[in-house]
Amino acid sequence: MMKDKNFPQIGQKLIIIRIKMTGEKVEYVSQLMDVDVNGELAVAVPIKNSQLVTLLNGTKITIIYNNNESGMLEFEAEVVRKITGKVPLMYIKKISEIIKGQRRNYFRLDLLVPIQIIKSNDDTMHSGFTKDISGGGLRMITDADLNEGEIIHVSFELEDRTYNLKSQVRTKFNSIDNKNEVGIEFLDIIEIDRNDLIKYLFLQQRMLIKRGM
Repeated sequence: MMKDKNFPQIGQKLIIIRIKMTGEKVEYVSQLMDVDVNGELAVAVPIKNSQLVTLLNGTKITIIYNNNESGMLEFEAEVVRKITGKVPLMYIKKISEIIKGQRRNYFRLDLLVPIQIIKSNDDTMHSGFTKDISGGGLRMITDADLNEGEIIHVSFELEDRTYNLKSQVRTKFNSIDNKNEVGIEFLDIIEIDRNDLIKYLFLQQRMLIKRGM
C-alpha cells in the first residue's frame, strides 16, 4: 500500500481525542506501532492515571500528530478491534482525509512558566504564570484584571525561545486569592512559531511519559 507523505510514521507519538457523550473532550497519548495490509493502524492502547484506557469498538476518535513538513495534522478514525499482549494494541481505521490541525484540537500540556501581560489600554506590565499551553493559546493566573474579549500582549519563554504574542481573552474563571484565571487565544502567531511551540510541547510530553508521570 502506497502511503501518503503526510501519513504518520511507525513509532510516532499520537494524540487521541475522544468526545464523551457529555461533550467533554478527553486527550490520550499513544504511539503508532504498525499498519496492516488493509490500512488499519495498530496503536498502543493509551494509559491514563496508570490504567489502560478502554475504547469500545465503533468509538469515533480524532488522531493528531506532527509532520516535519506539514506541521500539525489530524484525521478522524474509528476503533475496530483490540489485541491483548505484552503491548496491548488497538486497531483503528481512518475514516476521513488528513487535514491541517484545527485550532479546537491543539494538544494542551500542563506547564508552569512565568508570563508577562500588557493590556491594550494600559502600558503597565502585569505578571503571572501559565497553567497549561497549547499551539492555539494558554491558560494562566495573573494579577491583571482582564475581561472576556479583551486584547492583550503576552510574553513567555520556553527554554531559550521567547514568544511575544498578541492574544484575546476567551474565558474568565473564578478569582483565587485576588488572582485572575483566564484562558487566552493567540491571534498573530505565525505558523513556523506555532509548529515550534507544538514540537516543544510534544517533546515535554514524551519526557513525562518516559518518567512515568
